[in-house]
Amino acid sequence: MTCVLSTDKTLTRNAGGWSFMLRKIIRGSGFTQSEEKLIEFADDAFFGLWSYPNVYSDEGYSKNKIGKEVSDLLVIFDKDIIIFSDKAITYNKNKDPKVAWQRWFKKSVIQSCTQLFGAEKFIKDHPERLFVDKECSVNLPIKIDNSFNFHLVAVTNNISDPAISYFDKIEKGSSATLVNIFPLNAHQCLENPFCVGDVYPDKTFVHILDETALKLLLTELNTATDFIGYLNEKERVVRERTLLVSAGEEETLAAYIMGDKTIISKEIIGNDQGMTIPEGEWKNYKTTFNYQYQLSMKKGSVFWDNLIHNFSTSILSANVGFFSEIEFSTHELGVRELAKESRQSRYYLSKNFKEKLKTTQPHLRTSRMVESIDEPGKFYLFLFFLTIAS
Repeated sequence: MTCVLSTDKTLTRNAGGWSFMLRKIIRGSGFTQSEEKLIEFADDAFFGLWSYPNVYSDEGYSKNKIGKEVSDLLVIFDKDIIIFSDKAITYNKNKDPKVAWQRWFKKSVIQSCTQLFGAEKFIKDHPERLFVDKECSVNLPIKIDNSFNFHLVAVTNNISDPAISYFDKIEKGSSATLVNIFPLNAHQCLENPFCVGDVYPDKTFVHILDETALKLLLTELNTATDFIGYLNEKERVVRERTLLVSAGEEETLAAYIMGDKTIISKEIIGNDQGMTIPEGEWKNYKTTFNYQYQLSMKKGSVFWDNLIHNFSTSILSANVGFFSEIEFSTHELGVRELAKESRQSRYYLSKNFKEKLKTTQPHLRTSRMVESIDEPGKFYLFLFFLTIAS
């Protein structure tokens, strides 16, 4: 594989005009406790280089000198954009469950969807008018064009405990996540407590994640490739009406992992059938060898994660030494290749690097070339030269 680096100028606006050299980027930190938690999970999975909290547009800037917030969190990786809306609406346990659910759903889900669709439209129409600060002084450093795929995620907090309480009255031992009945639209969800569906089937699919589901997904799928792959597959099976019902997000995730990144295969069920994922799939998955295997993959690939984290932190802080004259887009493009590796591929690459390092003798130059599991034809060349400190 031949890699050609093309440079797109990353602009920052300041008193002196527009600048092209690498500058320090200070990202938002969230305004609420739930936003801070979302940012923490996202940074672990996507690192700061591709995860931008509290992104602003310049709407209203000329009048108020402060921009308008576009999204609570924006993740931009390769050709995918994930827009997160975070709501922390209190569920009133003292009200009748149906009444309390409707009030919570309108404020948490429907308002989130409105925000998400608005953000999606603005980003598509005006990608050059996005900033990482409310003063609109630093442009979003990653260039966006019409080739990007959009994923929308509504993070809905304060509902896991009420869900357990509600479903325990039906049968003890239910999970804390919302039930997915995908044929239900937003209006129909209002009449079905603790059930969510494909709320706006004529628009971009919205993943509705309660706090339990969010933590689970961004813990189990904590690489950009793995998380985006799951979103794509879930969108596929829902919109193709292959998956009609899932007892919870964790059950869908279990089906995805045990199905080797396929939730439901058309080859198994045919074209005219829809399936249900029952409760208990996740508990069953955790007893399998596959679960232990995935844990080993994470433990054995920490080296690769740390490598990406260190590069990401250095670029955002503009602490890259001699290479500060090189613009952001070139730095990002190189590190993105490391971050594109899935968890399994990161384990394989880390293992090869550490094995070679362990056998390398001081003062001898040596190397190892390793092919990516994810992208055949993409090779990493590891160069080693060890010295002994005096």
